[in-house]
Amino acid sequence: MNNKIAKPGLMMAMLPIVLTLAILGIQLFYFGDFTPHIPLAIGLAITALIGWCRGYRWDDIEDGALHVVRVGLPSIAILMTVGMIVGIWIASGTVPLLIYYGLKILSPEIFLAASMLLCAVVSVSLGTSWGPPVLSVWP
Repeated sequence: MNNKIAKPGLMMAMLPIVLTLAILGIQLFYFGDFTPHIPLAIGLAITALIGWCRGYRWDDIEDGALHVVRVGLPSIAILMTVGMIVGIWIASGTVPLLIYYGLKILSPEIFLAASMLLCAVVSVSLGTSWGPPVLSVWP
């Protein structure tokens, strides 16, 4: 990465974000199209063009974009896995079963407290299977 190029100011750094959001808003509200792929690709091109005009080489811009993709892939993999699990639960009837018995057991007066306790028990009992190893609460 070329360290001789000065960092952009706040307005220059916000310019690609604002332009991308403006293009996305035009596509959503004017054209009525709800797919964000084209505005995001145009936003990436705007960001690359601004970086190129400021003196960055294409290799630096490409390395930065690939770094962002590398950082985001584990989160996308987790979201895909959760989506598959939820789909399987819906197809197998687990979610309707939980809704049915949950509405039978819980009353509106204790709903918030019960959901907090249930989430706390599940999170403590399961922990995380994708996170780094941490010190255990149990001896």
